[in-house]
Amino acid sequence: MVSLRTFASLGLLAVAVTAVGCKKDDPPKASPEPRASGLATASLPARGKLNVRQPMAVPRIDSAVMKEYRVDVCYFGTLSLREARDAYLGSLGGAEPGPGKIPSFGGPATPPPGAAASGAPSAAPAPSAAPSAAPAGSIGVGALRMPRPGGDFFPRPPHERNARACSVARGLKEPAMPEVDAALGGFSDYAIELSKDIANATAYYTRKDYDGDKFAKGKELHKKLKDGFAKLDDLSEKLGVAVAGWRKEHPVDTSKMEEGQKEASAAFEDARSVMLAVATRKADPVAYKAALAKLEKSVEPLKARAAKDAADPWSKVVSPPAEDFLKIATEVAPKVEKGLDPDAHMKLVSTFVNLVEAKQRALSRVMMAKAQAEQAAAAVASGAPAAGSAAPAASAAPAAH
Repeated sequence: MVSLRTFASLGLLAVAVTAVGCKKDDPPKASPEPRASGLATASLPARGKLNVRQPMAVPRIDSAVMKEYRVDVCYFGTLSLREARDAYLGSLGGAEPGPGKIPSFGGPATPPPGAAASGAPSAAPAPSAAPSAAPAGSIGVGALRMPRPGGDFFPRPPHERNARACSVARGLKEPAMPEVDAALGGFSDYAIELSKDIANATAYYTRKDYDGDKFAKGKELHKKLKDGFAKLDDLSEKLGVAVAGWRKEHPVDTSKMEEGQKEASAAFEDARSVMLAVATRKADPVAYKAALAKLEKSVEPLKARAAKDAADPWSKVVSPPAEDFLKIATEVAPKVEKGLDPDAHMKLVSTFVNLVEAKQRALSRVMMAKAQAEQAAAAVASGAPAAGSAAPAASAAPAAH
């Protein structure tokens, strides 16, 4: 009698032979096509090789535009350091950190509305109208709130990220901006160092490390922070004056802009004027009110275009953050004359930096679309397949065994 083991072996052998036969007849699996990532990709012919005649379309943004963008993120973004300074020194009331004197770094409870996913905090609901004082059991950390251990932790504030834009701007040699470059040289390293000190102090108090060292490190950090905060206004305003001088000598040229870009540029420049009115040690309520009135008018056509032309990249990308900034700027307007509190100031900074990022994203999309269109036209003229075209469909799979 044949044993059960023999039957089992024969069965396994039959399954193996069937699997090998199916595998032999099956066509090889094709590698996944490159996914769109904001850059055009070369088409994949039937043999799976890149079409070397059609290189990827990678448009280059004008060097002056790129440098101005980095400088704006640097200058306006690091205004958040003032919010951290005012909240920190205000919470201590002139004293050193110690028992009963745990400092705060301020900040609203949520990130700015519609924040960009790339190079900016993730999108979140509009900032709440909560007071700037930190709720019980939490420590303020700029644009976000970081609860004490045991609660949920949120990302750190954007101080350091914005400060690094200063270092990037300083590294861009073209075009030469003598006064701006000189100001960046003295400001970039300082801003990064101060941002790191704020982050270290935030972590120290969040983890309650002061319980173990009796505030020894807290007092050491306090001295570094006070020294850094004392230089902030002078260095920031020196950069601001240099940037204003460059802008005056190199005004925005709208003569070759499409209508959507003109409207986006107008709204951006008006929003920028709003920020300039509160960027110095003493805010200018008259200039703020005038700039806000202009912004209200310039946002309307951009908003209307976004509603009627969903394909227009300028209104689609720039209108939402422009509307968010207008909303926040209108809300905090009554506080400008008396002086913005840290929370209101941070909301303005965060929403404006988000607008700066959006304007640059819109430009990148427009240039990418233009490059792809030119590449497709050139491909048609030469008889070659256009970049990004779909590969021929795979042959039908054989019938299942």
